[in-house]
Amino acid sequence: MAAPHPILQSARREALIVASLWVVAGTWSIGFCSWNGYGATPDKLHFTLGFPTWIFWGVALPWVLCALLSLLIANVLMTDVDLGVEPGEEEDLFDA
Repeated sequence: MAAPHPILQSARREALIVASLWVVAGTWSIGFCSWNGYGATPDKLHFTLGFPTWIFWGVALPWVLCALLSLLIANVLMTDVDLGVEPGEEEDLFDA
């Protein structure tokens, strides 16, 4: 069995990283918000930077971190790979 093409390996690695980030962020948000948000009474409500604390730590902060990690992934981990010459492209170079 032949080894997978390098482009396929790269795409699988990038997809695994992004899917893992999505699962971790979703698990954190749902878990933290359900643990701290449900049953919260107004007298127990605390605020962080103008947000209820459970929304800040469960929604706002993960969104910011995911945006920063997405930028890092897109600019550092994802690389361009030469796809080679398309059929008919070589002929065009010599016709000029």
